[in-house]
Amino acid sequence: MVTVDSSAAAAQYAAILTQLEPRCQESRRGIADLSAKVRSAVKQTSGREVSLMDVLRGMERAIPGGAAKINCTDIATAVGLLLSRQ
Repeated sequence: MVTVDSSAAAAQYAAILTQLEPRCQESRRGIADLSAKVRSAVKQTSGREVSLMDVLRGMERAIPGGAAKINCTDIATAVGLLLSRQ
């Protein structure tokens, strides 16, 4: 589970998870866990530090609103690859 430091940051995470939840087959917690795994993988493979919000925002931009729910694991992986190469 992901923890955040401030109420402002918590509100931002809650807002983006609310946007992603209807787009992803994964639960809210599953989406949060995916973002943490991707962040860790980016650090391990490229040495880059990315934030959880970077991952979540990348996912949000990659999945169109109003589309059918999809498996967001592949989207999260693709976002991680892009972030590791920037």
